[in-house]
Amino acid sequence: MKRFRATRYNDHGVALDPMGIPTMDIACPHCHLKLPPDFLEIGHHIISIVGAQTSGKSYYLTVLTHVLKKTFFKHFGAAFVDADPSANAALTDMRNTLFGAATPAQARLVKTNLEGEMYVSTRRHGRNVKLPKPFTFNIQPRTDGYDAKALTFYDNAGEHFQPNIDQTESPGTLHLAAASGIIFLYDPVYSADFRARLAGHHDPQFLSSQPDIQDTILAEAKVRVKKVLGLGASNKLKTPLAVVVGKLDVWRELLPSDSLAQPIVANEFDQNAVDENSDVVRRLMNEICPQVVGEAEAMSANVKYFPVSSFGCSPEVIDYAQADGRKIAMIGPDPAKISPILVEIPVLWILSQIEPQLVPPRS
Repeated sequence: MKRFRATRYNDHGVALDPMGIPTMDIACPHCHLKLPPDFLEIGHHIISIVGAQTSGKSYYLTVLTHVLKKTFFKHFGAAFVDADPSANAALTDMRNTLFGAATPAQARLVKTNLEGEMYVSTRRHGRNVKLPKPFTFNIQPRTDGYDAKALTFYDNAGEHFQPNIDQTESPGTLHLAAASGIIFLYDPVYSADFRARLAGHHDPQFLSSQPDIQDTILAEAKVRVKKVLGLGASNKLKTPLAVVVGKLDVWRELLPSDSLAQPIVANEFDQNAVDENSDVVRRLMNEICPQVVGEAEAMSANVKYFPVSSFGCSPEVIDYAQADGRKIAMIGPDPAKISPILVEIPVLWILSQIEPQLVPPRS
């Protein structure tokens, strides 16, 4: 479609294109991508998701949006809806694939790559670049007096956060500098120290291994954001940073107690429960992988740690493939066993920091 700067309008204030035809769509003047309806009339917040390759970011985002649709309406009297269903089609397809499947093979999601459906080509500053697709949802409170807000999620391929990626050629991570909240998804299965603590575990994710560079990815994200914002090395972001330790069902036995506090109580958000869980997870992380804790707390002055499981169960082996002379297990979750654990809490915590009226605190 042709992009144009509107100069003529009809009696209803709708822009007319060069042929005099009314058009309801608006586009970003910077990247020329289509913007959701009502974009200029509603407050927006960006939530950026950071993590290594195959750490489960796509699964997490898929399950997260599925759960938030239920949680907001059930507990907080608000609707969590697609701001633009056509723009969110790729994410909707992933949710349908995961929750509408009958077998683990059907539920398996393809990893986010630089050429996949989660990215779009556009022209920026005179060159063609790949940018991650934004997935925008509106939160519409049923209570009078509260304005609707929009959340835009970005899911980058893990390769984009590696230090050898040129940010000029691949500017897809720049949304971090504009984010109202950042989620760093940490995969304990990558960590040799976590694996040593969980020796003998039968989860098929332990069948494959790769170098653990998660602290490097977090450090690179920190450097990029500070560079864009012009912050010195000793300055910290004020942006809430949620360190999400995924695959809780795998490592839960390492916690001192099997019970975790429930942050949603009687349709209210319990910050004390978030703090309690965060303290427990931070102590464990500081014992096993202190370098990640150090990078996180050097990046932001507002950090919390969250135990999360997107599936609530171990995936199953579908098949085996060969790569670089190695035998790699292809895995997928059993749709009948999926039972997410605390996946929505990191986003609710971020909202409690930036839009507290949307997440009523426990009195």
